[in-house]
Amino acid sequence: MTLMAGSCFSCNAKGRGAIDLVRAVRHCGFQEAVDFLGGV
Repeated sequence: MTLMAGSCFSCNAKGRGAIDLVRAVRHCGFQEAVDFLGGV
């Protein structure tokens, strides 16, 4: 997995980078990642 420089997963949990991270780590689809982040 490659992370883009300048991405900050700790300060913008609702950003697109966070969705991509969840999808990569959890091996899930976009909607499941959005649902997962909804609890953050």
